[in-house]
Amino acid sequence: MKTEWRFGSAEVTQEEVESPALRLVASKLFSPDGTERRRTKRFVVLLPLRIRDRDGKESFMKTENLSKLGVSFLSDLRMQEGDKVLLTVGPGPGVRQPARIVWCRPSRGEGRGLYGVKLEEKV
Repeated sequence: MKTEWRFGSAEVTQEEVESPALRLVASKLFSPDGTERRRTKRFVVLLPLRIRDRDGKESFMKTENLSKLGVSFLSDLRMQEGDKVLLTVGPGPGVRQPARIVWCRPSRGEGRGLYGVKLEEKV
């Protein structure tokens, strides 16, 4: 599977850098000793993201981070590990990509969850 990526820039405010969601993501990416847990390098990039779940419900948000193999994001949709979703990344029609939820963590007091998805091969 070949993943096509385009590079761009994103501005992040100090408030976003210090967000609880970003701290939670960072805690999952690195061991307490600071070593990387992931097989591929992740990049903190805020891109427009639309998620469609198996019931056809959609939610709009921004990516928290992404890699060649996956994406993480905060969503108010209720999803579980193993659920298949359709991602649309980027502005306008964006890039559509099937994915599977591989982990989820509740976000404290926000009524949303932090999700990690593995990109699947397009059918």
